[in-house]
Amino acid sequence: MKEFKYEIKKHIGTVSTSLNGKVTTEVNLISYNNAPEKVDIRSWNKETGRMYKGITLTKEEAETLGKMLLGMKESE
Repeated sequence: MKEFKYEIKKHIGTVSTSLNGKVTTEVNLISYNNAPEKVDIRSWNKETGRMYKGITLTKEEAETLGKMLLGMKESE
């Protein structure tokens, strides 16, 4: 089985933190297995460094999602 590697290239921001402060939902630029970096949105356990399920987007997909979310806010 191939080794799974990742490197957080840039922390963009924290969306939320759990009540106990152990789990955060973050947006990061991450390179998986030395591939070009992607926008990654997922939860992390700060004590163990464990990553939970999330979503990984190309920069173009993230830009499209951002425009959609801004449109949602404007239509309220």
